[in-house]
Amino acid sequence: MKRGLTLVTTVAVVGLLAGGAVIWQSQARAKGGETTLPEVKAILASAPQVPPPVDRAGNARVIVALETTEVKGTLADGVQYTFWTFGGTVPGPFIRVRVGDVVQIRLKNGATSLHPHSIDLHAVTG
Repeated sequence: MKRGLTLVTTVAVVGLLAGGAVIWQSQARAKGGETTLPEVKAILASAPQVPPPVDRAGNARVIVALETTEVKGTLADGVQYTFWTFGGTVPGPFIRVRVGDVVQIRLKNGATSLHPHSIDLHAVTG
């Protein structure tokens, strides 16, 4: 009986904390909590280069401008392939940010692209 009561109490406390966190986060967004960060333009680099280290002291909203283009290239000897690229390269450019930065990706489909492109981001909120 005591064990069951402890379990119910634990589940209730965890549920209240999780619900409170969701409400707090929603209120912060409604008040513009994320928009108060200074905006900076991301410095991108193509492999094997990497962007310079981030020398900011605090967090920022990092704006990443990417354009998709379709580029024909050689996949293997005698094999041509149309690559869907970001900025004309495969892989796309390196993006360097700090922990705590808010990253905003502005995706533009190239004028010569035959198909609209999108980005599939895993484990990303927002």
